[in-house]
Amino acid sequence: AFGFPLGFAHEPLWGMAPEQHPRDATAAVYEELAAAAAVDRPILAPHNLRVYVADDGKVLLVRERAGLATDAEVSVPLPAGVKYPGLPARRGSDGYTRLRLRLAPWESRWWKAR
Repeated sequence: AFGFPLGFAHEPLWGMAPEQHPRDATAAVYEELAAAAAVDRPILAPHNLRVYVADDGKVLLVRERAGLATDAEVSVPLPAGVKYPGLPARRGSDGYTRLRLRLAPWESRWWKAR
């Protein structure tokens, strides 16, 4: 909603380790703010994932950014017929395609549509 991922400024202050638990505690506040303002969310994903999809859906890139093993569902609007080999997907009636992702901590993966 604000043009950069929450947690972008994650540098410890004067060498002190961050002590926020849970690590994404403020994300829920921004989600509610976006919903109240009717902000369109083209990609729905857990807070620790960054998801990038080409306009034509031909390439999908996902990065895990918090050091967490992740087994989750990501929802993206894809053109009809776009499928990624080896990536389970199901298309919903709301226009989103649900993709099941499994990533190791800090892992980045990409898929090319066939």
